[in-house]
Amino acid sequence: MSQLKVTIAGAGIFGLWQALLLSRAGHAVHVLEKVPVPFAETASQYAGAMIAPYCEAESAEPIVRDLGLHAARLWRNIYPELIQNVPAAAFQGVDRIEPGMAFEAKGPSGEVEQVLVEAVEGDQVRINANHPLAGVTLNFDVTVVAIREADESEIAHGHVH
Repeated sequence: MSQLKVTIAGAGIFGLWQALLLSRAGHAVHVLEKVPVPFAETASQYAGAMIAPYCEAESAEPIVRDLGLHAARLWRNIYPELIQNVPAAAFQGVDRIEPGMAFEAKGPSGEVEQVLVEAVEGDQVRINANHPLAGVTLNFDVTVVAIREADESEIAHGHVH
């Protein structure tokens, strides 16, 4: 596969994950983040309920835990209808299509979604719009390096900033 030069806008969990996948596939990746402090304004800091619903349950309404558990169940699913074959001609302006390449496509409702090329067979390209981590069990190995007191705004909001 030829190396692509890819720029990713946003260093949140999804931007960093895409950067990791693309760099592992041998592409040159550059990540842009608008703020100088890592993770200071990423959406990831607000998505804790999807990653750790029981932790969020300590300070949030029960619905946050319930929706987080529901999201975790959905995360494990791979949706076969999001895998399909499309004609190679649909990739206008692309000289060579190879497995592992990522493209943006319009979804059924016109929304932009990312698809990954799984295979190229003749003039057909199998794409997958499932999240790259769908079906993957995530295990986190965490080390606590410091503990501090919550500041007044964190206490008022009931969560860490």
